[in-house]
Amino acid sequence: MKVGLLFVCLVALIYAVSFSHSSTYDSLSYYKDIEMGNRFDLLHPHHLAFLPLQRVWYRLWQELGYDGRSAYALKVLSLMVSCLAVFAFSVLARRLIKATFAYVITLVSFAFAYLVWSFSTQGEPVPFFVLFTVLSLLVLIDVMAKEPRLKDACLLALVSGVGVLFHQELALVAPFVIFALCLKPRRSQLIATYLVLFGALVALPYLLAGKYLMRAGTTGGLVRWMTDYLHLFRGTQYGTLSNLRLSLIGRGLGGAFLGGMNLKPYLLWGKAKDAGFYLAALPFFLLGAYLLLGLAGALRGCGLRSWKYEDRLLAAFIVVFGAVGIWWGAHNRTFWTPVIVSLLVLVGRGYEWIAQRAKMRSLGTIVGVALVPCLIFGNLFGGILVRHHSYDDRAVVLMELFARAQPPDVVIVHDSRIYRLLDYYGHGLRVYAVVRGGRGKREPFLRMNLEARQAAIEALKSGNRVFVSSDAVGGDDFRKALGLPPDIDFTLESGFAYDDPFTGLTYTMHILRGRS
Repeated sequence: MKVGLLFVCLVALIYAVSFSHSSTYDSLSYYKDIEMGNRFDLLHPHHLAFLPLQRVWYRLWQELGYDGRSAYALKVLSLMVSCLAVFAFSVLARRLIKATFAYVITLVSFAFAYLVWSFSTQGEPVPFFVLFTVLSLLVLIDVMAKEPRLKDACLLALVSGVGVLFHQELALVAPFVIFALCLKPRRSQLIATYLVLFGALVALPYLLAGKYLMRAGTTGGLVRWMTDYLHLFRGTQYGTLSNLRLSLIGRGLGGAFLGGMNLKPYLLWGKAKDAGFYLAALPFFLLGAYLLLGLAGALRGCGLRSWKYEDRLLAAFIVVFGAVGIWWGAHNRTFWTPVIVSLLVLVGRGYEWIAQRAKMRSLGTIVGVALVPCLIFGNLFGGILVRHHSYDDRAVVLMELFARAQPPDVVIVHDSRIYRLLDYYGHGLRVYAVVRGGRGKREPFLRMNLEARQAAIEALKSGNRVFVSSDAVGGDDFRKALGLPPDIDFTLESGFAYDDPFTGLTYTMHILRGRS
């Protein structure tokens, strides 16, 4: 316990020192939703309790005299929840990993995994997802180790039910709980108690929210609202059976553990491989060696048939949630949260077995010791600091626009992180996003495109300017791209170029001035 507390204090210090001014696309949208307080935006079915909690937290700061924007307050909340998740993981790891070396390496690998570290200063629900994943495993393993009573079933329902309200994917914990309770005496009472309380904790908030939003007057409407995430990304690369390929496991795990942004120029932008490439790839190589060696130790140490219940539970978590992560999209780090939690603990148990074998102990020590600095510095210089300097509100496009554009002008960009930055830090500018291709022909993107078109027409009619990025129009035929009618006349003024660090591409911000 003391080691865990000391480690959490150290982690909190490192997280705070590397506190990032960068914000993800979703974080920027949440910041604005929190400040606006629109009920339709606050009650998101994918994480129902998350935004209302953030809203309460931000209002509390305001009541205590804080007069700034929501971004800082919400980043502090994420930092606190992330530290709490690290402490909970330290308890889980200590419970299952007795060897000190294996325990320390496991704890460090979790705290400084890119998914945990990078989202510790964002405004997304990932820290809550991490926390409730760890708590679910911790409580479930504790219940499986004894003869559970009704209060244990209630605790399982509380942890897993509240977890679902912060991330829908945690609904998959319920089958694990039911299966575990089936193996215990008085299973009928335990399962009935769990299902009633779990159902009430999950169903009632969704029913009340659906009624409050007046979106779900029918059962079908409620179901559609609850599965809004799937409908929004229908027809995209997310959530398709074609994603279910074993070759994507490495990509998913690599992205969850390491940022790897310093590899982008080599892998995506055609830069010739040099010493920098191999230096950037070293953490990935060591990570793979560490995980494979630990899994080999876990399999060799006991054998599948003699695995303990906790080993089987961890392995089942890896398989089920790993399949979900691949299905939704291997590059989406968030969905790999339960995988890295359970995988690190299982690998740590494998290193316990390795530490007892003289021939393998040295190899395990070398790999573990080498991984720690590579993981920390690889993420610091391959993700955390890169985003800090390139992805925040000091981006070139923002500075140029704030210097040139005035509130009557209109800014139209592609629906990307640049749009969210402008929308949140816009200084009163009228900012609109457009979506090109097939997605732009269906809701809610069709409505976004129509709003941008109407704003451009009104601005040009009034003789004002329209700043439009090249990635939003895909060429220089502005009239066709924006759907401007023939009676709208405009001139093209000198624009400016800007780099997008996420894609590595250079775009042009064109300036159209209307002739009234």
